[in-house]
Amino acid sequence: MTDAGVLHHFPSRRDLFVAVVELREDVYREVHEREPTSVRELFDGMAAAVRRASRDPDLVRFRGMLTGAAGIEGHPVGDRPRRNPERALDMFVPAVRRGVESGELVADTAHVGGRCVLAACRPGSGLGPPT
Repeated sequence: MTDAGVLHHFPSRRDLFVAVVELREDVYREVHEREPTSVRELFDGMAAAVRRASRDPDLVRFRGMLTGAAGIEGHPVGDRPRRNPERALDMFVPAVRRGVESGELVADTAHVGGRCVLAACRPGSGLGPPT
């Protein structure tokens, strides 16, 4: 396919670029679309998004480029790199708060104990309750 063939489907190069950025965001969006029902679901979703992204180094580089481009006034990427983490935190904080209130997460001042609790959350670790 030629450049002209691709551009035929978009009013401008800027619109094509925005469409590519939005498609890239869809890879990560699954983590942010709906509120998780548990802290484990939250972390599992985050880990799944990282695994998906790590399988595609070009996607990781593209995300880095977008983060840098966000600092350029008038760039089509706009403030997307800032909005995405804000959206994730808007979901993360209440989910963790509910996890603490329900007892799913237990505050532990000993960092070694905290690592053990996190390790127990890993499926197949044998340290947590059966799944």
